Order: sequence, then structure tokens, then C-alpha cells
Amino acid sequence: MDQTLKDTGDKLEDLVKKAEDLLEKGKASEAMQLYRAAADRGSAPAQYMLGKMYFTGRGVNCPMYQAAFTWFKQAASQGFVDAQFNLGAMYSEGQGVDRNDVESCKWFLVVVAKGDKSLVGAANGDKKSAEILNNVADDLNEEEQTTAKRLANEVLAREGHSGAADRIKLPKPSPTSWRDKTRLEFVMEFTNKRKRTLRRRKLALLFFGLLIVTVGGSIVYGLFRSFLALFHWLF
Repeated sequence: MDQTLKDTGDKLEDLVKKAEDLLEKGKASEAMQLYRAAADRGSAPAQYMLGKMYFTGRGVNCPMYQAAFTWFKQAASQGFVDAQFNLGAMYSEGQGVDRNDVESCKWFLVVVAKGDKSLVGAANGDKKSAEILNNVADDLNEEEQTTAKRLANEVLAREGHSGAADRIKLPKPSPTSWRDKTRLEFVMEFTNKRKRTLRRRKLALLFFGLLIVTVGGSIVYGLFRSFLALFHWLF
């Protein structure tokens, strides 16, 4: 058996530290085995690092987004903020999981509500995550934003931050009804124009048909006046 797998009797912190040392030395495959051993025993940092390695393809042949998502999700469920940030990004991009803007908004709400202690937040400040959150939330309608906040609060409540998402102000959503109404009005306007055009064509054909078959100028003139009056009435 590989020596790295014999070290699973160590404390989780020591196991993760050994994995970090191996990774720094370029021994990604061996590091991955130790991270996996620690992750299976519930270490959130190890779960996060496994997800990161699968995401980047380090220690494996190529990036494996579904595996990365699985491990990020496990770490996120333990409150590991970097994993929560990555879940938000993966839901937004549809990497390793079907795209879901509500879920993406939910996880970015969690990160921002906790003060954004993620690596991204540490490097760029809270403003970075808040900007990403606003971009994601901007595509949601009011009902979807409400759902995202409710789901985020469920996560935050388990971590001792009850109701924290409610204090975050999201961009004012464009009502779905407005978008639907615009489309409907466009279709109705096009349909009405088409109907008016067809009515005019039928009327013209009827007039010229009668003009051809009718004998006598006075009759034609009378019919012309009648159809002219009808035309004004219809249009």
C-alpha cells in the first residue's frame, strides 16, 4: 500500500498539512490521496482542496468539474466560505452542474452576508463579491430574488447568522410582466397591421371587380362613393 494511505491515523490537521507539503513539492497525485483521506473523514479544507484540484485538473488528467462541484458542495455545507464562493460561480457558469441563477445568487448572498472572508474577498475586498452578487441578482425577477434570499438565510441560520441575507440590498428587479407585456404588444401590433393590410387588399379587389363587370358610369360612380365611405369607416 502507498505510504500516504498509511498516514490516515494522523490528526486531520496533520494530514492536511502533509498534503499541502506534498503539493508544494509538485507531488500532486500523492497530495490528492492525503486530501481524499482527510476529506472522507470530514475535513472541510481537504474537501475544498480536492474540489480545487479536480477543477484545475491538478493531480488528474484533466479538469473534472462534476467532481469539483461535489467536493465544493461538501465543504460549503460545513460553512467553508471559499467553497461557497466557488459554488456560486459554478452555478452561474453551469460548470459541473446545470446553470441556476437562483442558486448562484443564494451562495453569493451567503458569502457577502458573512463579510466575504473568502480568498477572492481577501484579495479584492468585499466590493468584488458584492459586484458579482449584483450582476447575478440583476437577471432575477422579484420572486426569484426572494427565493434566493430565503435559501441563503436557511444556510446562514445553520451557521449562526440568522436573517443576515435580508440586510443585503439587491438591484431592483425588472418585473417579468413588463417583459411579457412588451412581447405581447409587439405581437398584437404586428397582427393588427397584417389584418388591416388584408382588409385593404380585399376591398380593393372587390371594388375593381365590380368596376369591371358593372355597365354604366353612374352606377360605377355610385358604387365608388359607397366603397369610399366604407373605406373611411373601416380605417
